[in-house]
Amino acid sequence: MINIRTEDIIKKGKPVFVKKGEMIYQIGEQIHTFYYIQKGFVKIAMDSFDGRTTTISLIGPSEFFGYLDSLKGQIEYTKYAAALTDSILYAFPLELLEDEMIRGTMILDSIVQELTKAEQLNIALSTMTVPERLRWLLLKLAKKKEGRMVIEMPLTHEEMANYLGCSRQKISNFMSKWQKAGGLLNKDGILVIVDEEKLLQ
Repeated sequence: MINIRTEDIIKKGKPVFVKKGEMIYQIGEQIHTFYYIQKGFVKIAMDSFDGRTTTISLIGPSEFFGYLDSLKGQIEYTKYAAALTDSILYAFPLELLEDEMIRGTMILDSIVQELTKAEQLNIALSTMTVPERLRWLLLKLAKKKEGRMVIEMPLTHEEMANYLGCSRQKISNFMSKWQKAGGLLNKDGILVIVDEEKLLQ
């Protein structure tokens, strides 16, 4: 649910419709805009010199993105953003960040949220095994819906691997194992966590 403060900010933005897989901004592109997600999911990522993709953040409805590089003094994006689904965004001119009301509400809340997500990911990558990381990600993404834990963000096994720092094959192996064990259900591309305990096997 959008709170009143966010609604006030959204009125200053321009709606943008992006298709699944479409780039929202690219590395090296000059920063003129930041965004809010009304509907859909977006990933923030970068590619290494050897061609491997590292997903930095997974972002969903009611979240802002595209402003962190500017706050660090950059004039160009150092990562790229791509839509994971057909999405509805609101685009805002970067100058809007000079507004004290916006800096004091949206920016502070959003930065705290991003720092928390980054810290959790760092802990997962440094202390957990691959199956533990995958279980952590699935539980983090799951939302309770009609009494069931549902994951609506449509991540491929490759995208999960890019986020969790492991191979796609390992992700596929554990996902298959957990589905056979009855811990996971894939219903029309939407994952449902049926039994958390079976994700420990």
